[in-house]
Amino acid sequence: MYKINYFSAEEAILLHDIEVIEKIGGLHGVKDKGRVFSVFEHLQNDDYYPDFETKLTVLVFNTVQFHMFNDGNKRSSIVFGIKFLTINHLDYLIPFFIETMENIVLWVAMGLIDFNFLKEIISSILYYEELTEKVKEKLVQIALAEENNK
Repeated sequence: MYKINYFSAEEAILLHDIEVIEKIGGLHGVKDKGRVFSVFEHLQNDDYYPDFETKLTVLVFNTVQFHMFNDGNKRSSIVFGIKFLTINHLDYLIPFFIETMENIVLWVAMGLIDFNFLKEIISSILYYEELTEKVKEKLVQIALAEENNK
């Protein structure tokens, strides 16, 4: 297994303020600084999160679900994912990651995609550089169910 590179909670806060809020707009500030530090500290625990895809999933999922910032949590989850891919030399996945995650993080926030399915989506991106047919079918089912609930 190769060494996984990490970035700090302080870097995450700066990324949120500079790459998300300054460029796209929204409210500055951290709602729960302790939670930010906890997420980034626990991410490095290989007993809890043994592999890269689990760590990336935790990073995206927790950023969306924990509402650690005053604004821009979904957008920050994508930016943090991009940073994590970049520092681990997986830059070539970034365009597809962005394209895919723009809708996925919204569905995570809405509770339509749980942690396990998000991990399946992220694993598909990492290992196949596309969404598997199984993942696509599940996404269609979610979209149809959501449409029927309107």
